[in-house]
Amino acid sequence: MKLPAVLIGAALCAASPAAAEFELSAYSGWQTAPHSRISGDYPDDIGGSYDSLIGWDGKSFQMPPYYGIRGT
Repeated sequence: MKLPAVLIGAALCAASPAAAEFELSAYSGWQTAPHSRISGDYPDDIGGSYDSLIGWDGKSFQMPPYYGIRGT
């Protein structure tokens, strides 16, 4: 009879909610993707190959944002 009471008591203690915490933080950054080199072969019906250096435009303060506020 003691064992079920002990198990119920342990289950009630384990089920108590943890203390909730809330954190508010800010983040920022900038676009830093380097240029990329692509190369390959066209399909057989076209023939030939390609090799190019592709540049990326860094628009850090336009959408999608690289900055914001978050709450967790």
